[in-house]
Amino acid sequence: MHPFDRHIWDIPACWLDTTYLKRVYAHTLLFGTVLLTSKAAIFCLYLEIFGRNRKTRRLIWAGLICTVILYSTFIPFASVYDAPAAGTSWDQLFAQIADLNRAHVILYWSLGIGAGSILLDTYIFILPIPILLKLHVSKVKRLQLLAVFGTALL
Repeated sequence: MHPFDRHIWDIPACWLDTTYLKRVYAHTLLFGTVLLTSKAAIFCLYLEIFGRNRKTRRLIWAGLICTVILYSTFIPFASVYDAPAAGTSWDQLFAQIADLNRAHVILYWSLGIGAGSILLDTYIFILPIPILLKLHVSKVKRLQLLAVFGTALL
């Protein structure tokens, strides 16, 4: 495990340098891409499995569009607030790190992303439940299916 893979309050101040800023920037770009592709894949799977009903298909597409909108903000926000501006270096960005306006924007964006992720995860969990409950299968099979899709709670 890399020593930087911990919460910010567990990182000693002596570790905070330009290398750390570069890692945070790369992590933010990769994290947004991973969240976007993984949740989009779930919605594509739902579209394949449950896409016969027009209303369900619209609900799945709405979730997919919300996923793209929510997680596509990672690249522009990280590029503007976690990377140096054109013509400046990482050292200059490190010197500006205490800029409160910059920190507030990232804080509010992070809170919005977190809340949006929780809502999206809840939506992904709830979306197939009405369909699974309407299936004409035995109660045991229905409970097994609900257990499989219920792993999203984990």
